Amino acid sequence: MKIAFENAFADGIEMILTGGDLIMDSFATKRAQVDREWALFHKIFDAHCKVPVEHCLGNHDIFGFCLSKAELKGNEADFGYSRPLAELKLPSRWRSFDRGGWHFIVLSSVERDPNDECGYLAYLTKEQRAWLEADLAATKLPTVVVSHVPIVSVTGTVRDASNIKIGKTEFGGGLIHLDAGPVHGIFRTAGNVKLVLSGHTHLIDRCVADGVTYCCSGAVCGSWWKPSKTHCEPTYALIDLFNDGSFDYRIKPTGWKNA
Repeated sequence: MKIAFENAFADGIEMILTGGDLIMDSFATKRAQVDREWALFHKIFDAHCKVPVEHCLGNHDIFGFCLSKAELKGNEADFGYSRPLAELKLPSRWRSFDRGGWHFIVLSSVERDPNDECGYLAYLTKEQRAWLEADLAATKLPTVVVSHVPIVSVTGTVRDASNIKIGKTEFGGGLIHLDAGPVHGIFRTAGNVKLVLSGHTHLIDRCVADGVTYCCSGAVCGSWWKPSKTHCEPTYALIDLFNDGSFDYRIKPTGWKNA
């Protein structure tokens, strides 16, 4: 089975997996602009995407977590995850499905930071973690996991210099999963998780731990949104999944040039 992570134009693909941050911003943006961004998103996908798509949600897709900038109260019917779930017709924040002899798990990694009105933290709630363990226990198929924020990644060490403290390096809870150890333990125990895909950091890496391959696949917009930072060129991942549980993972340029 040939899949693309985030790109609708790769040759011969059978499915697209998106990694989140599907629109420019809904997290700290007023409703009128959010409406325009989702309208544009649907227009582009309807016109150009002709293969099945499975979406993962990122921090920029969540509506109004930053209440002050979004000018919301937090009790609106479409607040938070409700808006992107409705826009994409998704049944829940996290889910799984089987396709082409593989099992796919889409996680929801972004939660509000109780100590920062406009912040967020990356971790799985107790409910989601319990669901993940049960879901993996119920399948013997080789498995791909998608999480917007990386669970295990080395990109945090090179994202920027702000993580460097005296005598140590720190990673914020919005940059990488706070529960990386326990979640990796779930994957290791299951034994059938082959590949874990993420985005978020706009950087590319690939690392292997206990037979689980973690890949951060850059971003289709590359460094466009913050050209002064260390980010990748516009890229996507093209992945071949084979019946024996092996895979081929390649980073491909989109061909789009930053202005």
